Amino acid sequence: MTDLVGTAAAWDPEFELPVPLMNRHQALAREGVRFGSHLATHQATDSLFSRDLVAELVRSRATLENWLGRPVHALAAPFGITNERLARAAAFCGYKIGFTTESGVARLGSDPFRLPRIEVKGDWTPETFAGALEKTR
Repeated sequence: MTDLVGTAAAWDPEFELPVPLMNRHQALAREGVRFGSHLATHQATDSLFSRDLVAELVRSRATLENWLGRPVHALAAPFGITNERLARAAAFCGYKIGFTTESGVARLGSDPFRLPRIEVKGDWTPETFAGALEKTR
C-alpha cells in the first residue's frame, strides 16, 4: 500500500489503535525480503473503476521499484478480492503473479493470478512453519 507506507492500518477497526505500517526505510529489502504490490491505497479491487484500478496497479509497482531498485512482479489484492478483471489489468501493467487469501500451496497449472498462500503468523517458530508446509502435502 505504497500511498500508506509509514502510516497506520486505519481500515482495521477490531483494534483500539490502528497498527503501524512499515516505513520505506526499514531494512527488510536489504535482508533479502521480496516485496510485491498491495495496490497504492488498499481499496478493494471490486470497488474501483477500471481506470482507477490500472492507476493503482501502475503507481504501486512504479513506487516499489523506485524504492527497492529492482523489478516488482507480484501482487496481493487487498482483502483477497481477485477476479478476471484484476488478472487482466495486472498482467497488462506488468505483473506476473497474484496471490489470494485462500490458504494452500500452488500446484502446477494453478492460475498465476489466483495463487493460494500460507499465512505465516509473527509468533511462529521454524518448526511451526515446517508443520504448516507438511499439512499441505
